[in-house]
Amino acid sequence: RNRLGNPRLQEESDSAVRIPANDLNTIRTELEEIIRDLDGLLKN
Repeated sequence: RNRLGNPRLQEESDSAVRIPANDLNTIRTELEEIIRDLDGLLKN
């Protein structure tokens, strides 16, 4: 149960967070590229 005491809300938010591992790897790669780009911009 979440803090609001509504178990159904908690279940929905839990299921929304389940992302396949290969999607997570793709997201991580893209984030790393974005961070590198931002890093380059900040250093200029």
